[in-house]
Amino acid sequence: MNHIISRWLVLLVLASFLVSACSDPPRRGRGGENNSKPDVIIVTDVGHFDTALPDVNGPGDDVTNPPDVQTHPDTSADTSTDTVTDPDVDVVPDTCGNGFLNANEHCDPAIVAGVGACPTSCESDDSCSVARLVGSPGNCTARCVFEPITTCTDDDGCCTNDCDFSNDNDCSDSCGDGVLDGSEHCDWAIEDGPGACPTSCAPINACTGSKLVGSAANCTARCVADPVIVCRDNDGCCAPGCNANGDNDCSPICGNGVIEAGELCDGNCPTSCTANSGCTKHTLTGSAANCDAKCTTTTVTTCTNNDSCCPNSCTNANDNDCTCVPKTCPQLGVACGMTDNGCGTQIPCPTCPNGGTCVAGQCQAAVVNTVGNACFNPVSCDLGADAICASGDFKDGYCTKPCSTHGECSQGAHCGGFTRTVCMKTCTLDTNCRDGYKCFDADKDGRKECWPSGVGTKILGDSCTAVWQCGGGNSAACLTDFEGEWLWPGGYCSLLCDASTSCPAESSCYLIFANGTGVCVKNCTSQIQCRANYYCDPIDDSTSDVCIP
Repeated sequence: MNHIISRWLVLLVLASFLVSACSDPPRRGRGGENNSKPDVIIVTDVGHFDTALPDVNGPGDDVTNPPDVQTHPDTSADTSTDTVTDPDVDVVPDTCGNGFLNANEHCDPAIVAGVGACPTSCESDDSCSVARLVGSPGNCTARCVFEPITTCTDDDGCCTNDCDFSNDNDCSDSCGDGVLDGSEHCDWAIEDGPGACPTSCAPINACTGSKLVGSAANCTARCVADPVIVCRDNDGCCAPGCNANGDNDCSPICGNGVIEAGELCDGNCPTSCTANSGCTKHTLTGSAANCDAKCTTTTVTTCTNNDSCCPNSCTNANDNDCTCVPKTCPQLGVACGMTDNGCGTQIPCPTCPNGGTCVAGQCQAAVVNTVGNACFNPVSCDLGADAICASGDFKDGYCTKPCSTHGECSQGAHCGGFTRTVCMKTCTLDTNCRDGYKCFDADKDGRKECWPSGVGTKILGDSCTAVWQCGGGNSAACLTDFEGEWLWPGGYCSLLCDASTSCPAESSCYLIFANGTGVCVKNCTSQIQCRANYYCDPIDDSTSDVCIP
């Protein structure tokens, strides 16, 4: 007991010294709580994020000695409103006013109540601190900061570090006696265990910090919970009021009224879709319970009766929702005959011109004989895959094709020929034939055909490339190469002959074919009478020399 009395005597002497040294002596020690509310000072904020007065109510902040709080000497029960310029003058966050508490925001004016709402007044749960409202809702910086009371004042519920029971009746008269009294949070004389004064506080969990308030000297030191209220990425906490859009520590939650990743709707999900209209159908898919409800729009393309839709590809014939519009033959692509106008009525279409035939609504030209026509290749003859465009003696070409019977040739032609049979143009008069051709029985089968003839002006022995250049009529020939046995340089105008058919004067019949026929060759008496590359030589069949190769 004597040691306790001695300790108090020392404290009283020290207190007397401090009182005489200071006009406004500091106070220490705190006793019973006063239920009256501390001062509230409103500060008009004109900027953005606090750089001079950051929030001192975060995890681990010691409100007994805040390093960045402007000190106001008016710490008595002053209910007036001080205006203090708070240097929050930076750029307002783009997210301010979006209804979410984002990084660099203390509050958001779009949050009406609860966590994240901007305060309009402040109260302190510590009787030794004064709550002040700083910042501005318009900048998302409105918040409460707390300043410690530094004067020793009776009946304000606070016993500061420099006060004791001798100068502040709010201080405990038993602080430091090593016993935890009812008005004390701790006792500095208790070194360890229950009742010892804490010197630091550990976070409770990721979303709840812990801060040290009060002081050991006053037996008021204690740890109080300090919940996280700001949405910040990568802090391990999804604070109340935060969501996955503004805090990557949060997971999307269907039903929180916020559309987050993987959601199509949340709180505003459609429950019905616009009524169907014509060929446009609206369908509700997904569900509000899964936050994936949506309306999908499709266009009807199938022809279906009684669905109030007539797709572009449908008609009244396969969809009674379509109005029947009669169409003309050209619109239907029909060239001839009778056809349905699309509405069940048969309409007549034009007849085929030039004797053509109507087949399945399309005109097919009348068969025209092209045998004997001029040509430049087989395709131009229009006689099918076997078509031949004969050349050589055939002036301007001659359309034909192989045959074995007359029926294989078109009307106006017959099957005939020499070493092989081909279709030949039938005729009765020379006027039925083209230039370079005559109407005669060339193959001696009793039918006349238009065939190459000697209608030219060159005489026997002259050069030629085709028979029509030579004179001589239907017996004329232009000798070039007979089956590879003879070569007649530059061609040789001649006439066909045999034992019963003589050659003109000044020529002889040279029997060169196996069937006993031959060609007429020019007689000569000297080499000068023959062309170049021809010689005046005798032949077995003539008593005269002739010009031969």
